[in-house]
This record gives sequence, structure tokens and C-alpha cells, in this order.
Amino acid sequence: MQAPPLPRPSSLDYNHADIDLEALKHNFRTIQDFAYGRKLMAVVKGDAYGHGLKECARYLIDAGAVLLGVMDAKEGAELREAGFVKPEICVLAGLTTELQVRAAVKNDLTVFVYGPEQLLTLATAASKDTRRIKAFLKIDTGMSRLGVAWNQAADFLMLALTNPHLEVRGLATHLATIGDAAAVSQLTRFWGVCERAEEIFRRPLANSALSGGAMLAHPDYPDGISRVGLALYGVGPALSSGPPPPRLARIWSPDTPPPPPPLEEQARELPEASRKCVSKLKPVMRVTSRVLQVKTVRRGEAVSYGGTYRAERELRVAVLPAGYVHGLQVCRSGKCAAIIRGKVAPQLGIVCMNLSVYDATGIPSVQPGDEAVLLGTQDGAFLGPRGAPGEDISPYETLCLFGRLNRRRYSWG
Repeated sequence: MQAPPLPRPSSLDYNHADIDLEALKHNFRTIQDFAYGRKLMAVVKGDAYGHGLKECARYLIDAGAVLLGVMDAKEGAELREAGFVKPEICVLAGLTTELQVRAAVKNDLTVFVYGPEQLLTLATAASKDTRRIKAFLKIDTGMSRLGVAWNQAADFLMLALTNPHLEVRGLATHLATIGDAAAVSQLTRFWGVCERAEEIFRRPLANSALSGGAMLAHPDYPDGISRVGLALYGVGPALSSGPPPPRLARIWSPDTPPPPPPLEEQARELPEASRKCVSKLKPVMRVTSRVLQVKTVRRGEAVSYGGTYRAERELRVAVLPAGYVHGLQVCRSGKCAAIIRGKVAPQLGIVCMNLSVYDATGIPSVQPGDEAVLLGTQDGAFLGPRGAPGEDISPYETLCLFGRLNRRRYSWG
């Protein structure tokens, strides 16, 4: 498929999210090299985590992706209608209405099925079409979100087996944590259900348990299809804070394994090969604004709504046209920062709808029109999607909000 030229937006906006599609392609290939032969599903749900659904899908397919993960039938239909014929597209949140099922059949979408009620919906809607729906059966192993409970899965598997409108590709689960004993407990439960499923279906199944972060934390787990999301966009995993896991290689060995070492004897970090993989990932999104005004705030004067911040000394502040309407959440007030002229400027007071204020006292040359970086690098300084030091915010939320609420500009080649 010949890729059409990507649009370059107007420069009238103050704020932009710059998306490096070559970095996205690089990240996919880096993870693929690490994956030890696993099949990868490139997750592009949520408008590709705010990076642009169709733009990212095009470059991921060019990088070698043959499986794409979307949130719902709407995103899947958008990709098919845009000419994405080749990849298998998986609807991760499943379907609930007959209209959605018809869209899935029409657009040849693979569906994650999470309960008997959904099987009934699929059977009712699919009976009007001769084509079978490809599906993964979702098993809840401890997330308490979508899926049938792992210890109640046998009836669900039999129901799926006897559904003539369903072509079961495999089973799937989702880990609540990674890199700890709780994650290993979930994987152990899932492994048991998968073994039972292959006995019921009498054939191998393409099972999927790991996200990109979980694959990096548990590289010994023999996942059939790993669903890679955040790492594609240049962000490595944060290990869970629970007890460290036993070594998976001991659990999944076909031979009788020796007991794992005590939990306290094991390292709480990614394996060396995983760390090397993460070190090669490149940020895909960079978010910038511009300084509107530079002014002096005298000692004792309040900054922004409610007077929650008062200057303890005379300050030189920079006002940016970036607020919560652009994805800079109010909950980050007084914690986030911007990079101006290569120096980190802490944010002061309450973040407003369209404006926020930054301490630029240590940047004497700052002036209106200067670029201010809210995410990414400038002259060696860096602000990541987990926020300024001490913030520890969700990188998923950061990317989705910044990417969807600011004008995107794409670079490639």
C-alpha cells in the first residue's frame, strides 16, 4: 500500500505534539529483536496512545507488524476503511451490541470475548452471516476486570467450543502487576487454563498473557502473542512494588523443577537483556509550548487561582499558554515543570484552563516566544512521561492527553 503524505498542520497553534514515526518503527524492531520468536501485537488503541491511530499503524506495518490491537470495533473499522487490509486487527475490549458484531464481521476483526453473555451476542448476530468470527477468550487471572474467572473457565471454554460461529484463536489474560510474585501467580493460573483449553479444543492455541512491559520483566514465559503498547512509544516498564517473583524458567520447565530460591534472595530489577532493550528505545512524542509573557513577582505575592502559592522571594516567571485543556492536569499543579533554554523551570500555583506559570528566575535570558518543552528534550535537559522528579504520574495518561489535546506534527524518513 502506497502511504499517502501525512498532513503538516498549521503553525497558528501555540502548543504541539511532535511525533517521530521513525522512532516508532525503531522501537518496534528493537522489541521484535528481543522477543525470542514471539509474535507481537502492536497496540494502537486510544488513538495509538495519543500518537495518531492511522499514522502509527502505517509505520508499524512497515516495520513488520502483522497484528494490531485496537480498543473497539470503531477503531478497527477506521483502519479497514483507511485501506489497512493486510494486518489482523484485534478488538481488545470485545463487543456488546449486534451493530458492533456486524462491524466486526464486515471488517474481518478478531474479537476478545470475555463472557458467556458476549458469546450469546456473537452467536445471535453472526448467525446472519456465513463468516465465522475469529476470537480470543479472555480469562481473569487476578486483574478483576474483563474475563471469566480462571477457576470457572471450563464451562466457558466448552461453550466457545460448541459455538459454530466462532473460530477460537487462543486465550488471553491481563496482568495487574509485573515483575513480582503476584504476576507469577497470575501466569501460573493462566498456564493451567491454557493446558486445559488445549485438551478441550484438541489443538494448539495462540495464547496471549504478556504486555510489552511484562515481556521485559518475564522473558522466560513462553507467550504465544505478546501485546506491546507503551514500549512502542519509547517508555520502559516500571516494576511493581510487591515481592519479587520466583524464576519463571524453573516454573515452566517441562522437567520437574527444583523449588525456587527464597523471594528475598532475588533481584528487584529487569534482567540484563531486558535492560539493554529498554536502553535502546527512543521517545516518540515531544510536546512544546511558547513563552507568552515574562514578568516579576514580588516576595509575598500570590500566583494563580486561590493564591495557593506565594513567592518566598522575588521571582522572574514565565507564563505559558498551556493548561488542562491541553492535557496538563490540575492535579500536577505545583509539581510539574517545563524546560526553557535548556533549564528546568518548576511550575507555580494552580494550572489553569489555558495557562500555567513557571519559575524562570534561574533563566535570565528567557523572553516571550521562547520554546518551552513540556515533554521531551531540549539542550540536554529531559522531562519524561512520568513527569518531573517526584511526580511519578502515569505515562499512559501523559501520552494520551498530550497527544490528543494538542496539534500533532509528524516527522518521518
